[in-house]
Amino acid sequence: MLRAGKFVFLLLLTTQIKAATITGHVLDAKTKETLVGANVYIRTNTQLHDISGFDGSFKIRNVSPGQYVLVVSYISYATQEKNVTVNSNSDNFSFDFKMEPATVNLNQVEVVSNYDRGSGNYARNEEKISNNVLNVLSAKTIQLLPDNTTASVLQRMSGVSVERTSSGEARYAIIRGMNKRYNYTLVNGVKIPSPNDKYRYVPMDMFPADLLERVEVIKSLTPAMEGDAIGGAINLIMKDAPNVLTVNAHVATGFSELLTQREYSNFDKNVVSDKSPVDLHGESYQATPYDFTYKNFDYRTRKLPFDESVGLSVGNRFLKKKQLGVIVAGSYQNEYKGSNRIWFKPSNQPAPGNVPAFEDFYNRQYNKQSTRYGLHSKIDYEFNPNNKISLYNLFLKMDDIEYRESVDTSLSIGRNGVGTGNTYLMYRSEIQHQSIFNSTLQGEHTVMKNLKVNWSAVYSLAKQNRPDWSEYQTAQQVGGGPDSIPHLDIPFYRIWTRNSDKDYSGYLNLSYHTQLSGQDVAIAAGGMYRDRSRKNHYNEWDLIPYTPASGFLPFDGQLTPDQFTNFNGASAAEGSPVNPLTYSASEKILAYYVQATILIHKKFSVLGGVRIENTEQGWKTAQDPKIASGAVGTVRYQDLLPGVHLKYKISDKQNLRASWFSAINRPGFFEYVPYLIRGDNFNMTGNPNLLHATSNNFDLRYEYFPRSVDQILIGTFYKRIINPIENAIIFN
Repeated sequence: MLRAGKFVFLLLLTTQIKAATITGHVLDAKTKETLVGANVYIRTNTQLHDISGFDGSFKIRNVSPGQYVLVVSYISYATQEKNVTVNSNSDNFSFDFKMEPATVNLNQVEVVSNYDRGSGNYARNEEKISNNVLNVLSAKTIQLLPDNTTASVLQRMSGVSVERTSSGEARYAIIRGMNKRYNYTLVNGVKIPSPNDKYRYVPMDMFPADLLERVEVIKSLTPAMEGDAIGGAINLIMKDAPNVLTVNAHVATGFSELLTQREYSNFDKNVVSDKSPVDLHGESYQATPYDFTYKNFDYRTRKLPFDESVGLSVGNRFLKKKQLGVIVAGSYQNEYKGSNRIWFKPSNQPAPGNVPAFEDFYNRQYNKQSTRYGLHSKIDYEFNPNNKISLYNLFLKMDDIEYRESVDTSLSIGRNGVGTGNTYLMYRSEIQHQSIFNSTLQGEHTVMKNLKVNWSAVYSLAKQNRPDWSEYQTAQQVGGGPDSIPHLDIPFYRIWTRNSDKDYSGYLNLSYHTQLSGQDVAIAAGGMYRDRSRKNHYNEWDLIPYTPASGFLPFDGQLTPDQFTNFNGASAAEGSPVNPLTYSASEKILAYYVQATILIHKKFSVLGGVRIENTEQGWKTAQDPKIASGAVGTVRYQDLLPGVHLKYKISDKQNLRASWFSAINRPGFFEYVPYLIRGDNFNMTGNPNLLHATSNNFDLRYEYFPRSVDQILIGTFYKRIINPIENAIIFN
């Protein structure tokens, strides 16, 4: 009996080990694109099932011997079945399902076509049929990437790189290696302002990647596009309402590998006041050291904090003929990052023999928490085939809390040998709140045969608030001497800044299709008007450490108001009410264009036209214009921006393109203001006499699309920029 029991146990164990695994992929039969979310199951045992992943793969484990029917179903595709026989010797099976679109035969048919605009095949098709140089990244490709933000996604695109923050995060897009100032950002084809307190470019890490339907990088401008993009434009197409009820959700977590090697430190954001002493008590208030908190330098340490990411979108089309479309999508991300940096500060005076020399050696450690919120909604209604209206809303918010510790070893002060010299410890506490809101009402109308009109009314508001930006420094002489005890050094800065950028815009475009001499011709004309206003507020207090008769105050590691008994200057307790960085500015743009596209023998197309942009920029700082030159100013200019784009269709899979267009680059409001900012190496100031940049741009590109989702691009470009806006070093 005992031996028989052992035999039965071994037999059962053997049977369990021989259970089969069924794997495979689900693809679109025509495009060969993977289908994500297909339902794969055994008909007689639905507990044996799987959902196809981002690469279209599925896996069904522990299938016992027997005969089965394997079923694959997917919305808008015909269900497929395969017979599978599993015997005791079976190990695993692999099947690829090539799904065909579902068709229904009726006596009378109304044909309605809806392309999956988030698919890779749609992205490649947009690149092929475009009249200008364009690159597109689809939502399905984005889903396969490990990137949470649009900034990280953009670095995957051809000809695009990113500029990173001090903590190593991708933030600003750089197109074709040109400075980020030479491009602009669109949302659903509409230009949006930036929360940046100095420049126009938009921080792309504010956009969660899971809100995107696709990303377009436009490298050559047509006359119908705004001309302020010498490098190119980034168009973010957000999710649209699907034809059937669709719910997408995700929850994810992770951690920074660097923080597994060291601890994460930061401060409590709740101890920082959003309002400065002047905001709380009035413009004439005389501050004291007791008006400032010192708890933002009370750093707390955590061991390996985990990131959080949650996303949800719900969309559908309603009514009998699906005239009403609604989609709502939200995203929440909370990330903990860190970075370690080493920086050598160069000396202004080289060593004898013109040998480069360094003054200081910095070892810096960053810890940063970034929290992103994204919410977007779109409602569209089709009154009839000739009239459609839509309302789009987008709100983005990003909060950054950053702690920086910097160890500065002087290579010139107090140094008389190896292991000696002055050492400075610098601590920075910084909070930054940024937000972007955009609301766009759009209409599309066919007013008569071949004549279409579309319009947009846009309101946008971008904000940034940086409350109580502050840092302090301690000094210590290594190698002996009375200054060998750590003590507070240099003025203690407490800075509040905030800015807002408000934008009202209107767009109107007309297009007419006809034939001339047997050739297809599309004529377009239109215009836009923008009224933009910027408000910037800056206030700073410089506190001086208490200095006793001994020459310095020993520092015990905890900041208190008693250690600061005065302000740096007779009126420093009032802050900086007349700082030039407190200013208001405006920008008004009136633009109009005309362009025509001619298709010659279905192989060769020509798009040509001209755009005229009239610009008026003005600013006024808190300074007295009688005392400060450039405190108030206005500039006006007009630009004529022609462009020609040629495309030759070599075959269904190959294009040859050539283009020439003119573009401009407007100075940011901040760049006109006669401010003065003290930097690590050089001081920076504005230029009220700054001119806007103009350029001529040439492009040549060969395109080959061997398969629906593949591409080979070979191109070159040349840009001639007149009056480029760059930083320059001026020796006084």
